[in-house]
Amino acid sequence: MRQGWERDRAEIALDRAALAKLLAPVFPGAAVTRFERVSGGLVNTNFKVVPEAQAAPLLLRIYQRDAAQGLKEAALIRQLGPCVPVPELFHAAENNPVTGHAYSILSWVEAAASTRWRSRAKTCARPGEPSARRWQTCTQRNTSGSDFWAPT
Repeated sequence: MRQGWERDRAEIALDRAALAKLLAPVFPGAAVTRFERVSGGLVNTNFKVVPEAQAAPLLLRIYQRDAAQGLKEAALIRQLGPCVPVPELFHAAENNPVTGHAYSILSWVEAAASTRWRSRAKTCARPGEPSARRWQTCTQRNTSGSDFWAPT
């Protein structure tokens, strides 16, 4: 559907120091050992980042168009994580100290890993249970009782 569409704004360019500053809420003081821009998005800027003393890469996503949509994505990830295969969300914020945009830090997921997630998704697929009930089970309020869309 979106083939041939173009970005309506330039991707944000960041250096190692800026990326380290954005990772600081999760990895305080860690240097960035490797990073690369991830292509493919039409609105947001995404970086694959490996902080010092961290073997697994992370996805750092900067929400360029709409902070509310970025926070909604983070809330959905938090809420659906126990039932649906989603990346782990380490941090989400309404703004950042480098560009001012909303951003999130997520686990990096290789495309091949999505097949492993299918088995995890079966925790919501109980035979004989109506799909509406499964959805209700997967989207119940979190244990803290906070509002579904409220950023934490």
